[in-house]
Amino acid sequence: DLLGDHLPDPTVLVAETLTASWQAAYHRSRPDDVDPTMVRMILDGHPPRAFGSVASGGEQVAIARGHLNGPWLGLSSVWTDPDQRGHGLTTKVMIALGHWAARGGGRYVYSDVASANEQARRGYGRLGFALHHRNRHLSAPR
Repeated sequence: DLLGDHLPDPTVLVAETLTASWQAAYHRSRPDDVDPTMVRMILDGHPPRAFGSVASGGEQVAIARGHLNGPWLGLSSVWTDPDQRGHGLTTKVMIALGHWAARGGGRYVYSDVASANEQARRGYGRLGFALHHRNRHLSAPR
């Protein structure tokens, strides 16, 4: 259902290698003090995985990471620069990653989204996603 009759948008770059510009966009989406080497190791993960992005003005303004595990495409690190929201960039990146996964045998897709992120939940709903379950993320005390 994600792909429908949508073709990949030519403005979306899908790369199977984590680039410095993609990682820079990731850090803009989640500013923190985590060691960038550790973040790179986690994002790079095990293949098959791909990094989708749309650039504007020389920097990535929309990103998502896809990981293919059997027939399942997991989408994560989905983000659009606040100044670029509302133009469908995230949708374009997700569809491009869907096509990447389909070429590798992907047939199903899932993603994590914070329940408080109403805008993202509505967007996922328009793409055919439905709530499957809820979970909690734990972190060490500061």
